[in-house]
Amino acid sequence: MHYSKLATLGFAVCLTLAAYRAYQYPSYTSDGFLYMANAVAMHGDSIKAIHDTVYLEVSTTIPKPALDHLLGNDPVETSQSQSFHARAVDPYRFAEFLPCFAVRPVFNELVYVLHYKVGIGLLRATVLISVAAYWALGWIVFTWISRYVAEPWAALVSALLMLTPPVWDLARWPMPDEAGRFARNLPEERRSHGLRRDPTRADATPRPLHRAARRREPPARRCAR
Repeated sequence: MHYSKLATLGFAVCLTLAAYRAYQYPSYTSDGFLYMANAVAMHGDSIKAIHDTVYLEVSTTIPKPALDHLLGNDPVETSQSQSFHARAVDPYRFAEFLPCFAVRPVFNELVYVLHYKVGIGLLRATVLISVAAYWALGWIVFTWISRYVAEPWAALVSALLMLTPPVWDLARWPMPDEAGRFARNLPEERRSHGLRRDPTRADATPRPLHRAARRREPPARRCAR
């Protein structure tokens, strides 16, 4: 019992530190601009006001090297940088992309509530949602694995899983795609591998990592067109 409590505490500390680190150093993406814009649109602002609000936010919070890239100010001009620049200077060009990112209403609503009701910055609101989802998923994984092995082993396996770069990276993206995909995969993995069977069987070991590790093209590239 004593070792179980220490293992749980150790896992809690590791998971919390990993989540905090992701909150401190998020990955910046043009997709995040458009999720923020949809949240601002819920406030009833005009297209120009939405554009100005989002770009004022990112210009004061994103470090200059990353900001220059996302504004289309790369030293070498590409089709992606041209698209980024057009959106940065033309509110109506920027607004053309908003419907593509209105399909995540829960995420947009959460950003709206955190920004306009709680007072958290737009960019930090998107990051906080991803980090909170990562932290909660860590406890889901730990609770799940604890059903099949002793808590010290569950804590070790869960910590290694959540600290694996492809999984930890989920917390750093300020958008719903990756964290949402990982959350949906948990019950799918349970069904597909028959985890209700005898837990002593080797093939009953939970394996959510392989799907999370299927990395996609960075979102900024997907939306550059």
